Amino acid sequence: MLCDVKAYEITGLGVVELRKGWCTTGKENLVSALVEGLRKKNYKIKPLAKDKEIEEEIAEIEAVYGAVSKSIQLHTYGPQLFPEKKKNFEYSLGSVERILQKYGSDSLVFVRGLDHVLKGKEEAFISVAFVDSSGTILWYCEKGIRGEGGLRDPESASKLVENVLASFPEVGG
Repeated sequence: MLCDVKAYEITGLGVVELRKGWCTTGKENLVSALVEGLRKKNYKIKPLAKDKEIEEEIAEIEAVYGAVSKSIQLHTYGPQLFPEKKKNFEYSLGSVERILQKYGSDSLVFVRGLDHVLKGKEEAFISVAFVDSSGTILWYCEKGIRGEGGLRDPESASKLVENVLASFPEVGG
């Protein structure tokens, strides 16, 4: 699993500040919630450990995923909907086979989280994608919550993950 969380504080004057501590807390909560949520569906998942040998390859595939995820958000979920993309969901990142072989995995999970805090009001959004060795995105979902604890709160992060995984198939189900 590759997970990236950005958490921003927006002041009353509209200044947007990335809060690194919040990013770390949000990532920890999101990873924990995903591991638990997928365990309940009989999947075993783990974050990828740092590995100098394929660090550059992982950075490249994360950058590609960022661009592809943005395209999915725009053209499948809106605001620039392409009906054909919604009907025939076909997105690919290019091969991730070397990464999967290195970690002994059969798929790669990408998770992106975004948390905005404005005077105690939070908005949190996550996207989750499952990718096979060829880089084809097999499953993708994004959801958000408003007015709750956001990704910094373990309970809110778990609730958001539960909403995302509601449509994810259970092993053997």
